[in-house]
Amino acid sequence: MARTRSRATAKKVGSTTERQVADYLAAALDDDRIDRRVKTGGKDKGDIAGVRAHGERVVIEVKAVRHEDCTKCRRQSGLALPEWTNEAHTEAGNDDALVGAVILKRTGTQDPGRYWAVMTVDDLLAFITGQRHGHRLADAITTAADPADPVDPRLEQVMRAATTTAQHIATITGEAAP
Repeated sequence: MARTRSRATAKKVGSTTERQVADYLAAALDDDRIDRRVKTGGKDKGDIAGVRAHGERVVIEVKAVRHEDCTKCRRQSGLALPEWTNEAHTEAGNDDALVGAVILKRTGTQDPGRYWAVMTVDDLLAFITGQRHGHRLADAITTAADPADPVDPRLEQVMRAATTTAQHIATITGEAAP
């Protein structure tokens, strides 16, 4: 029979894992600004603060999963990758971050360098290039819909390019541009 964690134990394991990841990243990147983030309630901005790529903030959500897929016991892993990446994206939006990623503690190791890092391919592209891609770019455009909010010049450039492309396609096909 599978053991279950109490809420207090789960919180302690989560806090310990966050501390391990923050300390590991700070040492590996030689950046003492990287640390566990203070919880901010409804507008959460991830579990680790101070991580940057291309001068932009990176949001990291840390999960301490207890049990990986096991064909012997046929128990589900409890991995909720879509939910966790959506959570990281929401938090990235709250923090105006370039990327939202999830770090998963692996069963059987205390070495954060061996934990799993999970992100969408669009996040990976943003991480590599320093610019949002695909659905993350679309999310940024739709969240910048308030006229009082300044729009990132890169987003304005993409919106102009998309409009120009739509007009060219309409000209070629003879259909009205959207």
